Amino acid sequence: SPLGPHNRIRLLDKLESRAEIDLPAEAAVVCYAGKMTREHNEFLLQTASRLVPTLPNFQMLLVGGNPEILMWSRARILELGLDDVVVLAGFVPPARVDVYQAAADVLVYHMPSSTLIFPYCTPAKGFEYQAAGRPIVATDFPLFEEVFGRDGERAIKASERTPDGLAKGVRKAFELGDESQAMTKRASAWVRERTWEARVDATLERLGI
Repeated sequence: SPLGPHNRIRLLDKLESRAEIDLPAEAAVVCYAGKMTREHNEFLLQTASRLVPTLPNFQMLLVGGNPEILMWSRARILELGLDDVVVLAGFVPPARVDVYQAAADVLVYHMPSSTLIFPYCTPAKGFEYQAAGRPIVATDFPLFEEVFGRDGERAIKASERTPDGLAKGVRKAFELGDESQAMTKRASAWVRERTWEARVDATLERLGI
């Protein structure tokens, strides 16, 4: 069975979370939190460049990264003219990541196909995203349905594994209205049953302990 979130994610208020990390209340915030490589971040920055003209007050919040990738990302952000759009939060203690996720309107996920574990990965970040109670847009990967269900069930699957496809999915998430809230409620309810505690209880029950 899929693993639960690594961190205990709380459902936090969006505006209070934004005030805590100095994000504008009126911004349309798209957040990625997790592993960062040049390939990851190039994909995300190209996605951001496609959202700038079509999503008013757009900001992309990137959470994570070591000093080397952050230095590269800052330079690339300047090259692409995204310095007023992209916020690099850098490394955040795991117990604080939920505040950054809660500050978002939409959470995005992408794993490059060059990643060695791509064919059989069920990313822990996908479970943490669902626990955060925000709409999710993710590019496809082989075990997408095991983590997020069918397209639109607990996350929106990007139409293609390109920055254009991810940007299109993000715009769709902002346009869904009540359907978006229903999707996040399904995700929150589903992932609550997949905690480490529930996994241990099920194991002990099978062992008759």
